[in-house]
Amino acid sequence: MGSDAMQVALGELAATAGHWQGVGTQLTAMTPPTPDPPVQPTTAAISIVNAAVGTATASLVARTQATADALVNAAEGYGNQEATNATDMTGVTQGVTVV
Repeated sequence: MGSDAMQVALGELAATAGHWQGVGTQLTAMTPPTPDPPVQPTTAAISIVNAAVGTATASLVARTQATADALVNAAEGYGNQEATNATDMTGVTQGVTVV
């Protein structure tokens, strides 16, 4: 007989959250190279592309950090739920008389 219960490896969930927090930090630290003085017509185009990449990177960093935060919250929530369930199950067996 199968089980509908979901099992969560809290350590792995916390490790995944830590990994994504690290990725977010690495993305935040990245900066585009500084272009040379504007002596070529392409410098303006490169500056526009760098600005677009910066905007996309900021969006990705925000989403990555939000995902990492959600994973941290999920790990804490699952851990708290497991502790509550263990306490609840202990309470159930205390009032049971086996005949």
